[in-house]
Amino acid sequence: MSATCLVQADLSAAVVLSPGGDRTPWAAPMTEAGRPGAIVIRERAVELASWLASRPEVRKKLDALVLDVDQSLCVWVRATSAAEPVVAATLASQREELAGKMPVQDVEVVHTAGRETQASGEAPHGRRRAASAEPVGVTTMWASHAPARLLIDRLDRLGVRVGAVRSLWHTMAGSESIAGGVRGWVAHLAIEEDRLVWAWGLDGRLRCGGVVRGDASARAESLAGRIVMDWLSWSASLDVRPDRLRILAEDESTARAVASSLEHRWGALDVSIDRATRPAEVAASRQLTPAAGSLASLERCPGRATRRAFQVLAAALVLGAIAVGGLSHRLHSGSSAWLSRAQDLRQQTIERLRAERSEIATDPFPVQRLRAIYAEITSEPPLALPPEPKPLYGAAGFVLSRLAQLDEARLQQLTLDGREGVEVRATVQDRREAILFVEQLNENAAAASEELGTLEWELANSNPRGDKELAFIKAEWP
Repeated sequence: MSATCLVQADLSAAVVLSPGGDRTPWAAPMTEAGRPGAIVIRERAVELASWLASRPEVRKKLDALVLDVDQSLCVWVRATSAAEPVVAATLASQREELAGKMPVQDVEVVHTAGRETQASGEAPHGRRRAASAEPVGVTTMWASHAPARLLIDRLDRLGVRVGAVRSLWHTMAGSESIAGGVRGWVAHLAIEEDRLVWAWGLDGRLRCGGVVRGDASARAESLAGRIVMDWLSWSASLDVRPDRLRILAEDESTARAVASSLEHRWGALDVSIDRATRPAEVAASRQLTPAAGSLASLERCPGRATRRAFQVLAAALVLGAIAVGGLSHRLHSGSSAWLSRAQDLRQQTIERLRAERSEIATDPFPVQRLRAIYAEITSEPPLALPPEPKPLYGAAGFVLSRLAQLDEARLQQLTLDGREGVEVRATVQDRREAILFVEQLNENAAAASEELGTLEWELANSNPRGDKELAFIKAEWP
């Protein structure tokens, strides 16, 4: 069961609104004259919270807390920024009755000119509107939030969670039963015995509001004139003119008289009248559109969940500090062990040096001395190893074995040089046989050994010698 509480801003009266509820009002007891107001408000918050927590329809959750607007103010302000501190300072400087008592947390930015679809104080994509030198028009709502904060905090201590926090103007402008299917600017009016509460809404979201005191049944013309004066001022500021009017009233004849007076001064209006025994309570209890705004500063009041989160965070920080302390103690113990081990190793090294090189052991700076010796040793050029010997005997055996395969070949000279290569002088039958012999050497050298395979044999020269041919064959090492 959903429950909504409509409460006076000073906590002097309240009523719980729920489907099927008895709507029994609560009134604060009379207070003695001269008692400090802060003490009175605190006592009212305690008593009202206890009364709400005892209501069966409230249980552990109050879906919405609606603040009456008798002591609230909705004004148009031109400030250099839509930020709430800047708006509060500007409003306090422009209105003498608010100077010195304008807490920033009591100011709500309802609407900024030129941004109809944005939440209060927010630019597109969630960015804050940047302060600029050019003034901007801002619809500002002011009311003392301290009593409501005390009530919300007391309810939280009693285990009652408060959902949305709104003003009566928000509920009037955002009422789904009134604004359902209606787009654009709509004027809303709640007529009670001693006052008229009005609000302008755009697509179910509050844009401005006001209160006019007086008996509408006896002074319809006069009260309508005062409302029209307020509307003309807001129309000039917002540059709009609502042409639809939705009225909540107990007496239909009074509502029609007020509507007729408004049309006479304001112009043609599309008027719709809903009868209600207690218009303010009916407006506060109606279902709201998703676009209906709220008093964000009061909704953000820290509660049990916030305190629990801070407690968990504090416990985590304590555990982290304990863990860090244990780790530091362990590291300190480990560092002491490593330091002792380093000292032992240093002493052992000095003893070895004393036995081998006493001049280092007695040096006042043995580490620097050892580093100098190490740098001297490492700066010496490395030992150049001689190249591996060439397979000279393998080359001789290879040449002789291939030469023996020729029937009439005779070796005249075989020169083996480890740096240059191999030279062969032999007589063969003719030049053609010498060429074939060179080709056989190239083909079979790799099979003989890997290093012989790197030799490339060539016929350097051949000369006739009698009926034979003297061939000069050579190969060079790579």
